[in-house]
Amino acid sequence: MQYLTPPRFLVSGLVGLATLAPVGVSAPQVGLTPQQMEEQGIEAAAGAQSLGRSFQPVGVSGTVLLIPDSTNDVVSMFDPMNGTYLGDLINGAGTFTTPINAVLGPDGNIYVSDQVADAVFVYDASGTFLSVYADSSDGLNNIRGIDFRGNNLFVTSGDDYVAEFAGPHNRLPDYINDATDTFDVTFLPDGSCVTAFINGTPDGVRYYDPSGTFVAQINSGDFPEQVSIDSVLPGDLLCAYFTGDKCDDFDTTGALAQSMPFPSSFRGCYRLGNGNLLMTNSSLGVIEVQQATGTVVNTHATGTGWRFIEEANLGAWTDVGNALPGSLGAPVLAGDGALASGSTVMVTLTNAAPNQTATLIVGASAVNLPLFGGILVPAANFLIPVPTGASGSVVLGTTIPTGVVPGIPVYLQYWITDPGGPQGYAASNAIMATTE
Repeated sequence: MQYLTPPRFLVSGLVGLATLAPVGVSAPQVGLTPQQMEEQGIEAAAGAQSLGRSFQPVGVSGTVLLIPDSTNDVVSMFDPMNGTYLGDLINGAGTFTTPINAVLGPDGNIYVSDQVADAVFVYDASGTFLSVYADSSDGLNNIRGIDFRGNNLFVTSGDDYVAEFAGPHNRLPDYINDATDTFDVTFLPDGSCVTAFINGTPDGVRYYDPSGTFVAQINSGDFPEQVSIDSVLPGDLLCAYFTGDKCDDFDTTGALAQSMPFPSSFRGCYRLGNGNLLMTNSSLGVIEVQQATGTVVNTHATGTGWRFIEEANLGAWTDVGNALPGSLGAPVLAGDGALASGSTVMVTLTNAAPNQTATLIVGASAVNLPLFGGILVPAANFLIPVPTGASGSVVLGTTIPTGVVPGIPVYLQYWITDPGGPQGYAASNAIMATTE
């Protein structure tokens, strides 16, 4: 492995953060109970919020928790270790009505279910809107929690089904359709799943085999919302109960490890790395709770619109594409490690022609210029020529110096001499990360 000295632009420059003003909410309908409003996705009157919002904070990468806020029509990020608010990733103003669940798809994009819009919206990992994956034209209505198994998306509905999609607007026969009024679905590593359902006597959590066949009810309580895998205790599940006023910790056999009573309505649940539970609550906001005692140890965000909690690895590096195939096909460039002070960054080139010269081009912007039959993505601010060797691969490493200024984009792409290339050259895909 070779080590390189970072270019000067990694440690210079400034960037500002834009602020996001809260948007208005609809007035609640009169005469409905809180449970009926929750079933239909109708917003309660918004309480005061003390959260100082920042939209798309530069430098947030790696693993975060995504939580939709249906009052302000955003998807926010929180720290999976301690629950700290990190900023808003997605601004859904004008698109969202009642966003419920934001999950990371197998393609690296973020899929957001909206209960009242009857739609699943797709955003890239930077929070940019891409498309509508599914909506009422696909028969969706009153949708809630969603989850992926492989490349297929599963969508729960108040119309008693768990819909399965093989792609955008490509709905397959329902995975589950058993009149249980499902509120969430979570797939387990073996392909089986659990659902939270609100049409039972009592309500609770049901366990299904990989084919979608019902096996057993494994937890009970009034009006469960999110059911999630315990991130710290392998094999355990967590379920947040809205009317049942509790969060249960149990396994797929139904064995109850702990039930945490709480005198208020839960929606989302997640086990933080510090061992506490991060919960969303219809009146208290995003709270950190000590499971053994039910004591609120921190309020990370106030407000009434916080929904389900999902872990998502946004990654430090984004694949920008634009590879130019050579004699072995397209060379592949991958980055690992955040561009943060003291962090080790590794850049790996594979599938290049052996015993050739590969030049890593590093730039602080994308120029996207035609070159040798391909596209040169980075500005050529910094060039690093290296041999590909007999393996046709290169690994470079560096440690980011102290004092790096956050917010500077860095683009990388290899260009390789290659007799099999269109004009004697091949190029890798470009990748991009931002200094933190």
